[in-house]
Amino acid sequence: MKNINRFLENSHRCDLFGWSMDRYDRKRMVFEQDHADIRTNGAKPESSFERPDPGLPGPFILGHDTNVNDVLLLGLTVDGKDIPTVETLTVTRHRWTPAWSDTYYRTPVEKEVYPAAGTLSFREKKMITRKDVYAAEVTLQNGLRQTRKVRIEIKMPFPWNEANQAYDFACDVCTAAAGGSYRVEGSAAVCINGQPGYVFETELGAFASVTFRYGMAIRPEAVTAQQAVQEVLAMEDPFLYNEQQFNRWFDTYVPRLETDNTDMLKVYYYRWYVVYHSIHNPSEIIPEHKIPRSCIYESRYGGWYGGPIGLPVPWQIEEAKWMRQPEFLMDHMTNWMEGRVKYQDYIQFSPWAIWHAYQHHPDKQWLEENYDNLCAYMKKIVDLSDPQPAITVGSWDTGAEYQPAFYQHTDLLTGEKWDWLCDIEGHNVFPHKPVSRLYRLDEQTFNILSLRGCSALAEEIGKTEDAETFRRAADHLARIMLESHWHGEDGIFYDRELVKGLMCDEAACYDAFAPFMDGVADETYHAAFDKLDDPDWFGTDFGATSVAKNCIMYWPDNSLIGPVMVSLQKPHPYGCCWNGPVWVYANSIVAEGLGHAAAKKPELRPKWMKLFSGLTELHFPYGDRSTPLVVEKYRPDDGAPASIINDYFHSSWINPFIQYYLGVRVEKGEVVFDPFTDDEFTLSGVTIAGKNYTFRQWKDDDGVIRRCCQAE
Repeated sequence: MKNINRFLENSHRCDLFGWSMDRYDRKRMVFEQDHADIRTNGAKPESSFERPDPGLPGPFILGHDTNVNDVLLLGLTVDGKDIPTVETLTVTRHRWTPAWSDTYYRTPVEKEVYPAAGTLSFREKKMITRKDVYAAEVTLQNGLRQTRKVRIEIKMPFPWNEANQAYDFACDVCTAAAGGSYRVEGSAAVCINGQPGYVFETELGAFASVTFRYGMAIRPEAVTAQQAVQEVLAMEDPFLYNEQQFNRWFDTYVPRLETDNTDMLKVYYYRWYVVYHSIHNPSEIIPEHKIPRSCIYESRYGGWYGGPIGLPVPWQIEEAKWMRQPEFLMDHMTNWMEGRVKYQDYIQFSPWAIWHAYQHHPDKQWLEENYDNLCAYMKKIVDLSDPQPAITVGSWDTGAEYQPAFYQHTDLLTGEKWDWLCDIEGHNVFPHKPVSRLYRLDEQTFNILSLRGCSALAEEIGKTEDAETFRRAADHLARIMLESHWHGEDGIFYDRELVKGLMCDEAACYDAFAPFMDGVADETYHAAFDKLDDPDWFGTDFGATSVAKNCIMYWPDNSLIGPVMVSLQKPHPYGCCWNGPVWVYANSIVAEGLGHAAAKKPELRPKWMKLFSGLTELHFPYGDRSTPLVVEKYRPDDGAPASIINDYFHSSWINPFIQYYLGVRVEKGEVVFDPFTDDEFTLSGVTIAGKNYTFRQWKDDDGVIRRCCQAE
């Protein structure tokens, strides 16, 4: 696969992105009584994106979300008549790639001129470079025999500074993930055919055409902004250059996959695009930013999650550890070690993920420099002198709001079971409501994994006493969890409430499979996996539900529907419900736990393959293979997306694909090649501990599977 940019080409997406400057594109979902209306929105790929329009309409991102919309629009005037260009031109052809888009439009029908079609063709090819320069090439073609005067004005919502020959730019950047609000000021230089200015005028003869280029860049000084635009516009083919830069990034950082399994190939490179698309360095735009180096965002767009967020950080590390060169991975892990904004929020297992990444890209000096920070985090989470199971207060810190396990035993708090107001949202509205507390399987497991990661990392730099302390704490907590949470009769792990220690045995949750991560729960407990594909429990065609279907609070949509206070006819809508929808984050936990077990017990591999195939299928909206896309969550019955945020980096797909599907993993310091799949494939350019590996699986003339692992 040489040209990843063209491999990801489709006709549905319209977003543009650079390093810090983006035009975000997510269709505004239609809501009916606070619910996303699937009848109106549909599930086709185009339902996830706005239609193409010239310029940069819609939400504007500069480092993070800004308070600016429609940052650059084109005003079109033909023979003195103004023609709007946003949502009015007819789109006749559209191509999108990560590096550029190319769209043909026609002006609206003028019945007094010609009743069948518009009479001016408008083509715009555009991009944003990795240096955050927006550039476009416009071709206008007259569809009439008469000469026509055409004027295009580049409009920005800022005052034009005649002296600087640029717009005076200013915006506020504000998102919780950025740790506050920042003011960005400077100059937005606009150039047409290399010259500063914002108006292009021409006369078009009969059926004649004209082509011009324009561009925009934002810099502290107008001169440097103009120079940045002029440099791009002067290129022979700036779009080809941008494409080459995109492909070069993949050549540099991404292991190359060759396989005839086109679904896996498509999602593999798409998920690497998600990694690429999520790496930023906002401090280059905002010098006072609280994150001083590159980082990985949970999402490109969102007032809460438009930046790094702690919950998915370990999954992001697990994905990024497969990068051939580690600089972005190391920055991300350093940010976590330093406790940068929201990096250590929510429950998580980052030390365990860091240990895995360290085995791929060992750097003893880096580890020694950050070791004290690692210990400080772990001591904040677990009292190493007397390790006890963590108490999870409300569902919000788990990142999994409205997990029904929190409410099964609320009768011990308020006299009524299933009282979902006994949580953070309810307590904020009704302060007299207590907040339910649990011994949660996910938080218990994550703490055990983190301790194991700390132990291994301490061993690497000769901190043997610390390593033993961490290991003993992990073993102690593991014994408590396995003894306290396993229900032998039901054959599954349950959360427990605090008042009487009762099991939440009517609200089995996806975290029932967390203890299988790293084999904390061994083969003794494998009966739990029977519930994964049981349609009365977690089984669907699209991965595992977030709570078992036999729970009275189960519902496949973004709502609570009962049994307390609300009903099917009058639900409580909430955009992040974990009481049924298939969350890709939750299934990352399930896939890792089942994958670890199946690596040791091959008879479990068909079950893992079924789970992973369902998760892969979710990446194809409407089943359309042209436009892979990952969002937060999906309806379990039909796989329809139930979220409005695109390319959501909240989960892991690359890691389970390589470790289990392709079978390339590190076990006890040794490289193992043991695929779950029978596919023929070659995975090359895999960097592990300074060596470059190629893994190949094929079938010989007799149909016998052969494997080869080569290291350089």
